[in-house]
Amino acid sequence: MKNIEVPAKNDDATFERLVRQEELILSVTNVLTEALIEAGVTKSELAQRIGRSPGFVSHVFGGGRNLTLRTISDVAAALELRPELRVAPDRRSNSKVLSEWQQDFQFRLRAVRKKIELPTDSESVVDTVMQVA
Repeated sequence: MKNIEVPAKNDDATFERLVRQEELILSVTNVLTEALIEAGVTKSELAQRIGRSPGFVSHVFGGGRNLTLRTISDVAAALELRPELRVAPDRRSNSKVLSEWQQDFQFRLRAVRKKIELPTDSESVVDTVMQVA
């Protein structure tokens, strides 16, 4: 997991920029993860398909690597998908974005628990997820 430098509270522009960056990274990573699961493709198989190492693929899906448009396109093509980009006016506050992230994370965690039978206590979940990644 990467460390994010949080700016001082009085630097709203920098904070907003970082929030938007992390939101996009999370969104892209989530979409690619869902596509990988739906396709029934393992990370090792995906690595072979795109000609990269399994470690590279783990970094991509762990959010630890800055995804290029080429990498996103390669992953999508390997899963027989076509990536699309949509931008929209931002009408949400940072606190609303954070709340949505938390809700989305809890929803996805419940879905993943069912698919790979994760334990229910959060420390064990983190340990298991780190092993899977």
